[in-house]
Amino acid sequence: MTRYRTIIVLAAAIALAAGSVFAADVKIGVFDFQRVSEETARGQELRANLEKFGDKKKGEITSKENELKAMEDKYKAEAFSLTAEKRSQMEKDIQKKQLDLQSFRDSAQKEMQIEVNEAQGKFNDQLLSVINALGKERGYTLVFAKEQVAFASDTADMTSELIERFNQETAKAPAAGAATAPAAGTAKPPAAPAGGTAKPPAPPAKPPAGEPKKP
Repeated sequence: MTRYRTIIVLAAAIALAAGSVFAADVKIGVFDFQRVSEETARGQELRANLEKFGDKKKGEITSKENELKAMEDKYKAEAFSLTAEKRSQMEKDIQKKQLDLQSFRDSAQKEMQIEVNEAQGKFNDQLLSVINALGKERGYTLVFAKEQVAFASDTADMTSELIERFNQETAKAPAAGAATAPAAGTAKPPAAPAGGTAKPPAPPAKPPAGEPKKP
């Protein structure tokens, strides 16, 4: 239903645009957001930054897991030879270490989400700026994300030109992402790390029709 509502809204927007320019031709462009995020230098850089940040957190979690395992192994090996008081203290230490590990995992997940949101927001802002400039320059009446329309002819596809312009416009601007402080398909926030691993999420999310989506 959402897809059909989107198509209806697009049709209405096209009709309104056509009416606003009277007899002038309506020029519509579409672009593949997945390709833009994967093939632009900025998208690749942000993805690499996210992976680097994720690997760093994964290493930190693994280190804490190893510390916990060492404590548990020591307890198992010495439990029967310990006094009740000493055994109780070791059990408390292990429980505290488990809580610390879980807290660190939760914190790592939140930090990753912050990095993702920052990268997505800045990437989408840059993309929207390039779309606006290219659309005005080429005389487009409307520009939509390709994923939001039921059909678009190849002649309406401006993805390759958009990628080229995006690379040109962002070549001199510093990237924002996980390396300095964090994208395709639907935005996927990092799930709770399984087995203590922090996995970097996907590149920036697909925008709705007409403009990139901010997280």
